Amino acid sequence: MKRIFKKELNKRKPGTSKITSPRKESDKIELLSGVFNGKTDGTPICGVGLQ
Repeated sequence: MKRIFKKELNKRKPGTSKITSPRKESDKIELLSGVFNGKTDGTPICGVGLQ
């Protein structure tokens, strides 16, 4: 599941398109709920961005 989120976050990386910002933060996410053993469990998915 984290792989899917990472793929989408990579689209926002600086230099990947004309509309991305020049930010230098890394994109990391911690999934808090909605996922168990790499699969969704039917509850809403909740995650937080980490630095």
